[in-house]
Amino acid sequence: MKTNPIFVFSAAFILLFACKADTNNPAEAWYDSPEQLFGAVIELTGEATRIPSDQLRHVYELVMPTDSLLILSDPDPQYHFSLVNLNQPQRLLRFGKIGDGPYEVSFPTSIQYISKDTALGLFVRKRWLYYEYRLADIWDKAIQPRIKHGPFHTNYQLLVKRADSTFWGVGYFGHRFAVSEPGGKVVSQWLDYPFRRQLSHGINGLAMAYQGHFSLSPSHNHMGFATIYAPNLILMHFGSDSIPAVDSVYSRPPLFVGGDNPQRISIDLAKENKMGYLDLATTNDQVFVLYSGKRLADQNAYESTMLLVFDWRGRPLTRYKLDTPVKKFTVSANGQTLYAFVDTPNPYIIKYQLPGTPLL
Repeated sequence: MKTNPIFVFSAAFILLFACKADTNNPAEAWYDSPEQLFGAVIELTGEATRIPSDQLRHVYELVMPTDSLLILSDPDPQYHFSLVNLNQPQRLLRFGKIGDGPYEVSFPTSIQYISKDTALGLFVRKRWLYYEYRLADIWDKAIQPRIKHGPFHTNYQLLVKRADSTFWGVGYFGHRFAVSEPGGKVVSQWLDYPFRRQLSHGINGLAMAYQGHFSLSPSHNHMGFATIYAPNLILMHFGSDSIPAVDSVYSRPPLFVGGDNPQRISIDLAKENKMGYLDLATTNDQVFVLYSGKRLADQNAYESTMLLVFDWRGRPLTRYKLDTPVKKFTVSANGQTLYAFVDTPNPYIIKYQLPGTPLL
């Protein structure tokens, strides 16, 4: 297989204290937990929205394309997504028909608010295709997308559109990120996995252990990636060059059980492994992450009340404590309102008003 060019750039790392570190390589230094970077905690009290519980299923993603609309990835046997009116809380319609027909989707399909011309992007992972719609298409219940991209390389686990000519993703590649053209061709691979020198696992194991979430700033000048099974945050800044500058907030590597098995695409994480960032959302100025910090074996490892806010340089700004454990969230473009999914026998969406964070 042809090897794509590797690009190496310097990065700024936020570090609390070094442990088992190679001082000549900042990427090898690490601290125990990202909340240690923050000072005082601001406690927030939320308000349950009036979206009826019987209209909610398990929510995997939340996207807020406008101040009055919320999109939920809450698949049922027929449709993958819901469009919700926030002014008069109710589900307006279902979309993303599940099936094997042309332009139908399957689970998991990830959704991205591209923001240009109120466009939405769907990455249908099992088909390795990326569909673009406009909000007007959703209103009209159109099935055929405005634009179809791909098929992309089958090694992609997750893919987002960064610009008209580039798609960024993660998966079973030799490096942390892969970049593709709209037609699907991989044109470069870039950046090493955090703590690669400390880990003996191969690409399959690393790709599984470092799964996470992308988020682009509304301006598309910045893009973040936060990992789920260990709290590591990569912040990318795009200029005239197609390869970004990077700031990183690295914490610790995932804790594996046993060695690497190149014959299978799976991993065994230790029960003591502390979870990382359950979700990620961004504005043009701030990066919000929902930090778990619980052991993988803990019953509530995939929900949290701890919301951490960084700037795009990776500097800690604010630590919030929510009054209710949540699993997924999104924030408004101005960073003043947060909506989150509460997974209970009667699930609901909760709303928080954020007091704002003075920028450094």
